[in-house]
Amino acid sequence: MVRGSLLPALLLLNVVTTRPPRELPVAVTFTVVLLLPLVWRHRAPRTVFGVLAGVAAVQWLLDVQLPADIALPVAFYAVAVHARLRDTLVAGAVLVAGGVLACLRWATDGAFLTPFVASPR
Repeated sequence: MVRGSLLPALLLLNVVTTRPPRELPVAVTFTVVLLLPLVWRHRAPRTVFGVLAGVAAVQWLLDVQLPADIALPVAFYAVAVHARLRDTLVAGAVLVAGGVLACLRWATDGAFLTPFVASPR
């Protein structure tokens, strides 16, 4: 129980200590909503991943970046371990699409294409 609580506690501490007071309610709410479903990831991995993907989509729409987004790859891992291959492939596609959308929104100017473009030398 203590070991499973360490990461959420550290992520909440990070949000509380690094966010300006006006951003705290939204940041803390998203952090809790992203981390709480992980409790059920072994029992209902697809559902947990779906809920987290939905929360992440709302987070993306509201332009909120958080370290608690680490919950998505953790939930994906649970899908990969406990679900069928087809479900894992769908979850992986959703995860990659979300990563691309996050890069498009939050990458610094022009830096998104850097890993994808070979420089002529």
